[in-house]
Amino acid sequence: MVLDQVNTATTPSQRRLIFGHLTVAFAALFVGTFFGVLQTLSHANAIQMPPWLDYYRMLTAHGVLLALVFTTFFITGLSTLAIYQTEAYPKRGIGLGWLAWWVMLVGTVMAAFEILAGNASVLYTFYAPLKASPWFYVGAALLIIGTWIALLEFVLVTLK
Repeated sequence: MVLDQVNTATTPSQRRLIFGHLTVAFAALFVGTFFGVLQTLSHANAIQMPPWLDYYRMLTAHGVLLALVFTTFFITGLSTLAIYQTEAYPKRGIGLGWLAWWVMLVGTVMAAFEILAGNASVLYTFYAPLKASPWFYVGAALLIIGTWIALLEFVLVTLK
């Protein structure tokens, strides 16, 4: 099904933004699940992973991608859809929505890079005694800041 052929109250541009959020969400779900399977097989000694992809690196990637990235992008995409579907919502003003998406994506890539580089094996809870690169935390913060930008758009446009 082509996005522009969906019969909804949203514009094609708005549907692309929603689809962007859901695409990243489900990509994170797929990759995070893959790391979970690798982590399980490695922990059970069913496979031998290379030294650069150790157990805690996989555990951190699994947890961050599933618990943080998937849920954040999915909820933001779903919230965007809900706002765009309301009759009172004007058919304009998605500039902040795309800015939010890009900020969230850059933050995700930064955090994922630090995890895979071995600079952030802190588990998805950011377990206090474990240390991570400051860039990991900057990436995680950008993921959250992106949701604030999306919220700002929702508030500004629906108040007009």
